[in-house]
Amino acid sequence: MHARLLRRSANILDQVLGQDERIDPVGRLVVDRDIRPCGRVGIGREPGKRVGYGNRLGSAPTKRREETTAGRGTGGEECVGVVGHSVRDERSVNPCGRDRSYQCVLFRSHSVSEMQLLPDELAGAYLDHLGVDARAGEVDAATLTSLQRAHVTRVPYENIDIYRGSPPGIEPTASIERILGGRGGYCYHLNGALIFLLEWLGADVTGHVSGVQGGTISAPNLSGNHLGVTVRTPDGQEWMVDAGLGDGPPEPLPLEVGAYERDGFTYEIRDSAFAPGGWRFEHDPRLSFTGADFARAPADVTGSFVEMHVELTTSPTSGFVRTATASRTVEGGFEVLRGCVHSVNRGGVVESQDVESCDEWWGVVIDGF
Repeated sequence: MHARLLRRSANILDQVLGQDERIDPVGRLVVDRDIRPCGRVGIGREPGKRVGYGNRLGSAPTKRREETTAGRGTGGEECVGVVGHSVRDERSVNPCGRDRSYQCVLFRSHSVSEMQLLPDELAGAYLDHLGVDARAGEVDAATLTSLQRAHVTRVPYENIDIYRGSPPGIEPTASIERILGGRGGYCYHLNGALIFLLEWLGADVTGHVSGVQGGTISAPNLSGNHLGVTVRTPDGQEWMVDAGLGDGPPEPLPLEVGAYERDGFTYEIRDSAFAPGGWRFEHDPRLSFTGADFARAPADVTGSFVEMHVELTTSPTSGFVRTATASRTVEGGFEVLRGCVHSVNRGGVVESQDVESCDEWWGVVIDGF
């Protein structure tokens, strides 16, 4: 994210400081002394001080979509996030793994059939935000490359709200509004938004159930912990397009068996031994995860992922719950804030430094991402 956009979002947010607390701009961040990214007591801003992010630029404050106010609670209370899914929150973690308090704010999901098509005005604003000049009906390989590279550069992969106990829903239109407000998200938000934009552009785009292997998941899987995307261009070539893998490829990869170099890192596409008819993405071993398997069948952009979204955003064992993370593509590599370590990986050479204070941590988030 560009600091200019974030500062503009902060100015908008300043205008709603006096609003009732139930008025919740899209993507709001609230900083208080219970949120201690570096585990230090009393460092940083005053309780309730909002910083850094706001609702969609130029719009009035809006209530959180379909927020379940009865689902608010602190550690130990039972909340209902999606119909039929009851979760008990016992989280007490912070970005550096130290104790913190937690507030549970849950959401309701929607199927694609319940969502409106992307309005022209919103699509135009999204393209402007990405800095890409794309026209409906003209989505070729060059356009896909421009869209993905712009997305992974300008829109961060981040879980700040998930970590803070206010996970946003995964409706693509809401995710686009969130992006326009200067925020990011993880795969369901980023790829879901990109799919809607590609549909508006008239691309032959498909979502796929995928399973990322890495971290606590040591084996190949189709768990649905990732929303994959493919696009078939007018020349008949199929592409893996992905803005939601964090330190994934900065450009689309041909969906053909082979190895592909991008910005000094090497990625591989091969047939999946785990998903019949699907494919396997092998990540560069110098990066954050092992790989991912993708099912061939089309998936509902939200409906296929609701249960896993609930798990990833509420389970005390989820990495998204336990550690605050933000990352983006930079020239020649990736910039990452994970917990209280801020690093840049260029061609496998990693330079990192510890973040020493709460103010410094928020400064990195606001100005860097």
